[in-house]
Order: sequence, then structure tokens, then C-alpha cells
Amino acid sequence: MTKKIKNIYIYRDSHLPEEGWLQSCFDCYQITSKLILFKTYKTNNNNADIYWEIYIHQCNNCKCDENEEKQKKFLNSYNKYIHKYFPELSTR
Repeated sequence: MTKKIKNIYIYRDSHLPEEGWLQSCFDCYQITSKLILFKTYKTNNNNADIYWEIYIHQCNNCKCDENEEKQKKFLNSYNKYIHKYFPELSTR
């Protein structure tokens, strides 16, 4: 069985080029170079295991912390984003 890895980079729209290492924070739109591996999904397609690695641009101020309300808000935004742009992953 073949193994494939697909990387998804999540950030907010900004004036920056899409391929740059600086992007807008997913939470607050502040420009950041901070990138975290947030989640990995596994799907199967035609005898190939596909691993989806979700990376999120998130500044130090917005980094998920102990604040439960902040975590809920972040997860809600994340789930809406995944459902909209990657529906094949939103049910996993």
C-alpha cells in the first residue's frame, strides 16, 4: 500500500504572498512566522493511505492556552474552515 502525505497550511488572507513563510495569524490576523502542526487525518483512496497534516499559523498571543473559552472559539473557527474547504476531512 502506498503512503502519501498532504500538507495543508491554514492562515487568514492578507497582502502577503501565499508561498511565504510569514502569514497572517488564523486567530487575530497579526503577521507571524509561527506554525504549528495542529492535527493529522488519515484517509484511504485507491489503495493509498493519505495522511493530511494540518499546519496552522498562530502568533504567540493566540497560541492555544489554558483559557477554555479561547480554545472553544478557536476550535469552532477551525472546524468551520475545515468543513468549508476540506469537507472530506470534516467528518473525521
